[in-house]
Amino acid sequence: MSPAGNKKILLLEDSVLLASTLKREIERRAIYQVDGVHTFEDAKTRLQQTGHGYSLALLDLTLPDASQEEIIELFRAAEIPCIVMTNKFDEAQRAYVFSQGVIDFILKDGPVSLEYLFFLLDRLHRNQGVKIVLVDDSRSTREHMKRLLLKHNFHVLDAANGQDALDLLTNHPDARLVVVDYNMPGMDGYELTKRIRHTWSKDEMGILGISSQSAHALSARFLKVGANDFLGKPFLEEEFACRVIRNVENLEHIHALEEAATRDFLTGLYNRRFFREAGTQLFAALRDGKHKHLCAAMLDVDFFKKVNDTYGHDAGDAVLREMGTLLKRLFTKPDIAARLGGEEFCLLLAGRDQTEIASLLEGVRQRIEATVITYNGMTIPITASIGASTQKTKHLDELINQADAALYRAKHNGRNRVVFHDAPD
Repeated sequence: MSPAGNKKILLLEDSVLLASTLKREIERRAIYQVDGVHTFEDAKTRLQQTGHGYSLALLDLTLPDASQEEIIELFRAAEIPCIVMTNKFDEAQRAYVFSQGVIDFILKDGPVSLEYLFFLLDRLHRNQGVKIVLVDDSRSTREHMKRLLLKHNFHVLDAANGQDALDLLTNHPDARLVVVDYNMPGMDGYELTKRIRHTWSKDEMGILGISSQSAHALSARFLKVGANDFLGKPFLEEEFACRVIRNVENLEHIHALEEAATRDFLTGLYNRRFFREAGTQLFAALRDGKHKHLCAAMLDVDFFKKVNDTYGHDAGDAVLREMGTLLKRLFTKPDIAARLGGEEFCLLLAGRDQTEIASLLEGVRQRIEATVITYNGMTIPITASIGASTQKTKHLDELINQADAALYRAKHNGRNRVVFHDAPD
């Protein structure tokens, strides 16, 4: 069962104060809804009465009315994933709980441990859909690692050799991390790492090298050919999970920084800076024959000043956000949709002739006109004027200026229409 499936937790904790603190903080962070019980008998009764419906359980293992074995077995039988908490660290206890399929083992020794718990709960939710590719010629090793990752809610794909891994990555280019064993027949882990790096950079896809051979020499070699990290076998379950999560987190932080640098904060569309850089590359691809056609389209929200004056600037922001949502939904790579400033947007559309573009832009105009925007109970009608050019030009700026001139004509001729640069008035 997915840990964040219906976002409902059963918290079994005999300390009323700690249980209250955990419940308040977990719900404050909007991670899960928490139901709390304080005894083993209360937990059994709750599971019987509710048919449970819990995605996850947080279990105190030091209860006065049950042993740790009884506690874990109750939740194993109910097929509820568990995180266990205890007041003391014991290696035998740690080994036991992990052998029972528990997600993680947390020592209750202060605020740092609680922060790790909140971090883990958040990751269990965010890990959904994060793709990880396991590459190892040993089926038993792959299955072991797969079980560990599935407990943390990752989407796991696996391959028995390097070529199968490359085929998987071709079909799943959005994979976040590849776990690569060194010792494989044919293409070993070094060669696979180098092949992956021909296509994906360290900032786009992480690679965690693993091996049972001499760790020090292999670690340096893996890192030099492009791996992000290395882990020697055999490894502790906790260490493996922590390394995987750390590498995923690093990539997410990099992606967030890139998004902040290239996206308009209000609409989520690309900003002017990214538009210039990516637009120049797209125009170069047209010049080199990679695209037969390229269209620049300027789009302007009609009477936007009137929207701000009538409904307020917050309502104007709501209109722009809606425009961003619509344009992001309609245009994906290689097309570029950007907000240049104010109520002005620009599109670069590749690979379509003027007939296709005309139909597409008219559909955009109609979608905008049909969009109902509500703000504070008010309905705000909007339309947009669009100017476009599909002409062959020597420079990107010339193509954009043609589209801008066509936009001026669209607004001059009555607004809420699409006008092409070469079309007669």
